[in-house]
Amino acid sequence: AGWARNRGVFVINAAGNERESHWGGMYSLASGGGNFHTWSGGSTEINDFVVGNGSNTFLCIPAGETITADLYWDSWQTPGSTHDYDLFLYRRINDATWEAAPVAQSTFQQNGGSGQTPQEQIQFVTSGTVTSAGCSSGRAKYGVAVTRVNSNFNRDNLQVFTNFSLRYRVPERSLGFPAASPEVFTVAAIDITNTTS
Repeated sequence: AGWARNRGVFVINAAGNERESHWGGMYSLASGGGNFHTWSGGSTEINDFVVGNGSNTFLCIPAGETITADLYWDSWQTPGSTHDYDLFLYRRINDATWEAAPVAQSTFQQNGGSGQTPQEQIQFVTSGTVTSAGCSSGRAKYGVAVTRVNSNFNRDNLQVFTNFSLRYRVPERSLGFPAASPEVFTVAAIDITNTTS
């Protein structure tokens, strides 16, 4: 975007609609150990996908759906980031229990090596081989988790984006790339008949 703007190009981007599928804030250590981040204080280590429009009803995702999750944090350094976090995708057995192992993970190394960026990404296609309790056959409930790999640095500001609504969400700062760039003119729209939503 900066390259284009410096050459006289006016860059316009949609603001997007990620306010329900975004969480942003400082890393906070969960009380359960394992360096898990807590989404709402205490021991909330996994952030569920829920039905949209502000609902807290767990979402039953059918087979063949692609789940994406992206994690970014404010540790852009040269030659590479030294603050290391990992991103995980978990599947529920029932409303009280998660499977022990994640179904997908992103564990890129950030130890200061050249080109190591403060980013983790997951793309996972659901199989339908497991059905979560309370879902129809072949559908399952999922959620994301973040861990801090090492603790030799202060907390970072985390930004998590998914393609499904999150139970614990933060609408503020939910502009994705490149809409958040100061080099881009970002355009949004609201429903004028219902501006409160």
